[in-house]
Amino acid sequence: DPYYPGYGDDHDYTVAVTGLSGGSHTICVHGVNVGGGSDSVPICRAVALPSGNPFGVVDTATGSASSVHVDGWMIDPDTAAPIQVQVSVDGHAPTTVSANGNKPGLDPVFPGYGNLHDFSTDIPGTYANGVHQVCVVGLNVGGGVNGPSTCKSLTISGG
Repeated sequence: DPYYPGYGDDHDYTVAVTGLSGGSHTICVHGVNVGGGSDSVPICRAVALPSGNPFGVVDTATGSASSVHVDGWMIDPDTAAPIQVQVSVDGHAPTTVSANGNKPGLDPVFPGYGNLHDFSTDIPGTYANGVHQVCVVGLNVGGGVNGPSTCKSLTISGG
């Protein structure tokens, strides 16, 4: 090592700090002394982790007279874990499902969150011919609030 001759190159370290919520944090490290002397003075850095409300997309909404099928994805910036979403049709009582399915391609766009944020569900009911509104709300984890609603219109037709 050119900086400290005779001590070698094997003194790097990597530590994964998990369980932090979104927002500002200070991460500190210090060396623990071996032999004579004392521990090093801590070296600290401020880091900002994303925080906010869940966001996502309703990819498809299709239906028939007896069922509406909805799929999409939802992420809460406060966690890399899958979250719960509420799906409603025409403002009726929502159905809660987990957005834990595999959605390839999310992690490169939202690094660190992984691909396990897909949801897919069928909402049984009696649906008349015409236009219906399907809305999905991500249930918040950490800082922020639920939502906002992500909606898509679908038309049911048939005899």
